[in-house]
Amino acid sequence: MKILVAQADAQARGGAEIYAARIVNALTQAGHAVGQVDVRGHQPLFGQPDPLLLWPGRSLWNWAQVCRALPRLARRYDAVVLAYGEGPRLHIPTLTIRHAPALFSHDPAMIAHLGANPGLSRQLYARGCRHLAGVRALTDGPGNDRHLTVANSRWTARQVAQNGEILCDAVLYPPLTAPPDLPASAERRPYAIVALSRIVANKRIEDAIALTDALRQRGYPATLTIIGRGSGPYADQIATLVTRRPHVTLLQNASDSDRSLALSRATLGFHGYRGEHFGIGVAEMILSGVVPLVHNSGGVCELVPERSLRFENLAEAVQRADTLLSRPDLTHAAALRLGNGLALGRALDFDRHAIALVDRWLAGHQTGSRDVAA
Repeated sequence: MKILVAQADAQARGGAEIYAARIVNALTQAGHAVGQVDVRGHQPLFGQPDPLLLWPGRSLWNWAQVCRALPRLARRYDAVVLAYGEGPRLHIPTLTIRHAPALFSHDPAMIAHLGANPGLSRQLYARGCRHLAGVRALTDGPGNDRHLTVANSRWTARQVAQNGEILCDAVLYPPLTAPPDLPASAERRPYAIVALSRIVANKRIEDAIALTDALRQRGYPATLTIIGRGSGPYADQIATLVTRRPHVTLLQNASDSDRSLALSRATLGFHGYRGEHFGIGVAEMILSGVVPLVHNSGGVCELVPERSLRFENLAEAVQRADTLLSRPDLTHAAALRLGNGLALGRALDFDRHAIALVDRWLAGHQTGSRDVAA
């Protein structure tokens, strides 16, 4: 079959983009011909790329423009994958990947779920993007029984059901790749903490710094390494906080080798995002033998099911970290348990689960190839 995979901006290189690339790989492995489209253009099955005359900008704006173009592009294909979230009504088999409960919602609570400021300007922005995208309602589907909705965690599936009134057909955890073997010279440092995420406000990197400061006040020689991409006022704020603290290191846009070395040395991790949909950075910590402390919300709790490793506020996070740093035996045992977690294992086996999902989605709809328009 000829299948179009649509996403907002493949160059963003975030979790959704990695997910989309692996979906393309799964479809190709299953023997399908795959075209791709994002805000920078349409890469058809044959011929030259079509730039589509779209204008890259913020992520929701990008996705809205792609959604606007989809009904026309979909006529060239047998099926479509909406790899970024909900989209317009399409009357061909459609696979929707839900990374978040509802991208185009203008409800303040939902906007806060997405990690954005729920003020009036953001509500108007969501309304405008939704209108541009042609998404008439958050419950829009393709209007037939060939639609499949997939969530990136059980938490996201519950949120979609509660807020979008859509029952997800399956959970397909985001893809993970096992890290390379640690360097022979790597030595775990008992008081080393790492924060691994994009350096944006909703990740609360300042809380990781505050946690480390609090532990030092309790007498621990704690250090913190911050690893992530980021630019703008918030990243500048974090850089300023770091310059005042010799016990904090900022690895902005770190190389793979520097990233791996920092993870191999750390004992604890910190992830402060509220309502994290899955948490690829947390999964990477676990795979590297780091025990993460995470906020007690969102799909990240499926990676970290132990309540003793989750916190409601910064004070509780400090107490959790204090307990772990004072009991290396507990930390070691927690690292072993997390490394054998169900969600982590399914994410590592992403390709097999994705291919099975694709087979299920397209079963009975192998309608043969259509002529691809020039």
